[in-house]
Amino acid sequence: MRVRLRGRAVVLMYHRVLPEPLFSETFSHPGIIVTPDTFARHLEVLRRYFHPLTLEEFQECIELGHPFPRGACLITFDDGWIDNHEHALPLLRERGIPAVVFTATSFIDSTKCFWQEYLGLLLYHAIRNGIRSSTLDAYNVSPSPDQSPSDIRTVVTGVISRFHNASYEEIDRLIDELTTELRSQGDFTETPSKDRFMNWEQVDEMILSGISIGSHTCSHRDLTRLNDITVIREFEDSRDQIQKHSVCPVSAVAYPGGKFDLRSLKAARASGYRLGFTTKRGFVRPRDDPFTIPRYNIHEAATKTSPLFICRALGIF
Repeated sequence: MRVRLRGRAVVLMYHRVLPEPLFSETFSHPGIIVTPDTFARHLEVLRRYFHPLTLEEFQECIELGHPFPRGACLITFDDGWIDNHEHALPLLRERGIPAVVFTATSFIDSTKCFWQEYLGLLLYHAIRNGIRSSTLDAYNVSPSPDQSPSDIRTVVTGVISRFHNASYEEIDRLIDELTTELRSQGDFTETPSKDRFMNWEQVDEMILSGISIGSHTCSHRDLTRLNDITVIREFEDSRDQIQKHSVCPVSAVAYPGGKFDLRSLKAARASGYRLGFTTKRGFVRPRDDPFTIPRYNIHEAATKTSPLFICRALGIF
């Protein structure tokens, strides 16, 4: 397998590490979750057959053209979920394997979560408890407390998918209206702790444990849909917030949702970043474009067994 990577490195993209019982309690897409057991299995494979790099080692090869070690890989996490600290960090630390966590800084040290998870929570709560809502009526969503939890989740997932291309204003308006209606009926649900993000103390512990911290911008919004001034602010403000908690400059950014354009690439470079990570699939060679680095997404269904994981890491599927 090292022959397939000869002269190249693979960058692995994780998001969440959640115990299986919590899969049915979050509205995070299953394509961004692995269990702790599966992640531990991945780390054993990487330790045995690959050469995990630190961010600094990876960056040196890209910038200076140094050859990658055989089997070179870089482990990355997007978003900065609290489960990265609770479940991923102990497994990484136990094995002495480095990683990079790209944090969306507006969510760090807050009770906020991404709109998909929060909207899912509100919708499920309203449908499950038979709460009437003019906002839900407008989207043809009816309270159905007699439905099974899995059927309600299917309905909720369908509603969420309808908003993936909606404007941020429309999404915010829907959430605000639904939250107000639930509060008026005494049925307001706070964000569960499992869907929150790390606080800065936990970020500090990650850094002290040898985990590199990069930027995932502030708001986690699609950069291609923002104006020039906002794009620059997303890069610079997130960098400044992280550097308050790190002795090293923040050199890397991961574009939210993997969305980028020529304008955002120029803004990332102008903001002082030296590496930019995408969600495109592929391997990395020394001297490749440092601002369009490809990664392979890792999730439970596709990588549950060691052979499946090896196939994904080697770009076979």
